[in-house]
Amino acid sequence: MPLVRIVLALLLLLAPLAARADSPVLSLAMGGTVRRLGAAELLARPDLATVAIPADASYGRAMTYRAVKLRALLDATAAGRYEMPRPPADMRCHGRRPI
Repeated sequence: MPLVRIVLALLLLLAPLAARADSPVLSLAMGGTVRRLGAAELLARPDLATVAIPADASYGRAMTYRAVKLRALLDATAAGRYEMPRPPADMRCHGRRPI
């Protein structure tokens, strides 16, 4: 019984450490420059868009996401020193306007 109490006491003491996780960060590395963007910084951007998916394949229901275009993030990171590759022909938007 004393062992159980010791284990419980340790768990209670360590619980705040386990609960405190670092917030997610998006890291962009280009041409020797690394830029780290946290969720708060991304959500505060003026070019933030809302994307509604009527039937999300992963969740099996309608979902709404907040997103920033990758090109805008790359422009801010690399100051235009990059080239966006063209997707392979089998991945292009057929009859739909690309994002």
